[in-house]
Amino acid sequence: MKNSQAIQGLGLSILMVLASCSGGGGGQAGSGNGGGGGPVRPWAIEEAGLTGTSVDLLIAGDQFVGEMDAGAAAQIADRMWTQMTAPTTWVGTNPLFTYQFYNDSDPFTNWGRAYRHTGFDVYAGPLVGPSWFYGTGTYFAATGEQYDAAILHTWDADYWELIIMMDPQILVHANQHTNGFPLADTYTAN
Repeated sequence: MKNSQAIQGLGLSILMVLASCSGGGGGQAGSGNGGGGGPVRPWAIEEAGLTGTSVDLLIAGDQFVGEMDAGAAAQIADRMWTQMTAPTTWVGTNPLFTYQFYNDSDPFTNWGRAYRHTGFDVYAGPLVGPSWFYGTGTYFAATGEQYDAAILHTWDADYWELIIMMDPQILVHANQHTNGFPLADTYTAN
């Protein structure tokens, strides 16, 4: 219980830093070193999706390193998927937001690994990774902890997303806003 509370606290501290700093200053559009005024770099999630590595994604000093070995990447993907599909629903900090992860075998969609998100709208679709293998890797928190993570495209492939498995009961989801900064929330297994 104590470990779970510490992990949830880390997830919430990431969100608090984002709330206070993600407005950042300036920064340039596109991938690369945006040079924003806050501790989070704009377009860092996209950079991780395009190159397999990036820093300062959610909080200053954090890092995502993609796994380039196909076997190891598949193990991370399978481990994350097992944890993501174990609960029926993941509930966000705002209980209006929920995620469901499932294996879709409907003959019309046949998405395979898929998700459904509820909130102000309902979205569903296949999980889509970047062009380099699975898009899985390790998220290194600024405090030194390491977590399995995945970089994904949004359902329409216009934006990038980051999912971090804090533990089997807590995940952090961040998608890149149109201004390049992350919009993040902590989800708890329900």
